[in-house]
Parts: sequence; C-alpha cells; structure tokens
Amino acid sequence: MRRAHSAFWPPPSLLLSLVIAVVISTTVSSPLSGECVLCRQCGADVSDGVHIVNQFSPSALVRGNQSLFGARDVQVQVLENPLGVRFRVVTFTKASCGPGHTWHNEHSWFPGYIWRHCLCPRCGHHLGWIFIPQSMVSLKTLYALSLDNILGEQFSDSLMVVPKAYQS
Repeated sequence: MRRAHSAFWPPPSLLLSLVIAVVISTTVSSPLSGECVLCRQCGADVSDGVHIVNQFSPSALVRGNQSLFGARDVQVQVLENPLGVRFRVVTFTKASCGPGHTWHNEHSWFPGYIWRHCLCPRCGHHLGWIFIPQSMVSLKTLYALSLDNILGEQFSDSLMVVPKAYQS
C-alpha cells in the first residue's frame, strides 16, 4: 500500500535538492580551503592556512586574534629572543622548511620543546622556528613562523598589476 504525501512534507525532488545544496555549501566552507602561505622573500609555498594551530606560549609578551591566511581567530603572539629582538609569530602544525642548523634546548618559547631555525626551502630566508618535543609524550611538532617573513597568497596576488594591454 502506497502512502500519500502529507501537506507538510516536501516532495522527494525538493528534499534531494536541499541535500545537494547542504553538501555543496559544507564543502565550499570547509577548512580545506585555507590560503597558501608564502615566503616573503621568494614567494615559495611554505604552508597553508589549514595547518594553523593556536598554540599558546607562556613567553608571549602580547597575544591577540586576527583573521589571517583564510582562517579566523588566529592567535598572533609577540615573542622575544634573548637578544631582545621581538617577533610576531603564528603557529602551524605543518610547514616546508629547508635544512637548518643544530637543535637547541635553551631559550625555548614552548616548554618541553627543542628548536631550530625554519628556513625557506627555495631561497634559505629565515621564516621562523621548528619546535619538536624533547620526549615523545603526546606533543606534536610546531612551526612558529614570523609574520614579517611570510605573506598570504591573496595579499601577494593583490600586489600584482595587470598590464593595460591585457585588460579588456
């Protein structure tokens, strides 16, 4: 026996359209659509906004949230090295770093981690620091990249000028 559609249920074709629309909007706004993070010196792709993680450093002098690299509420921290030089950094779980120097366990901004410099794999420019756990106790590798040494792909694209010959 076939049930008749009641007045409050939409027809099956409308339900299918609604399901497709929800799937498409979820896919478009998914965190997989982060912005590429580039080396400010040469433009090499060094990370992506989807790899941002808000890892608090107890050594932070100042911290605040900004919208950066396609992500909202990104924690930006001001950290100071032993020489008194300050850096505005954002932490990532993944970044491309070329070969660096030796690992250091003194003056770490993140307790329980050792660090070394993170250099651009293409040009060797200093991007920030890699932090790995001293012991493998549930801590994950962190990349603290200096905002003065990286930029977002959208900002980079906005700096490009299209020649008049190519404009319609």
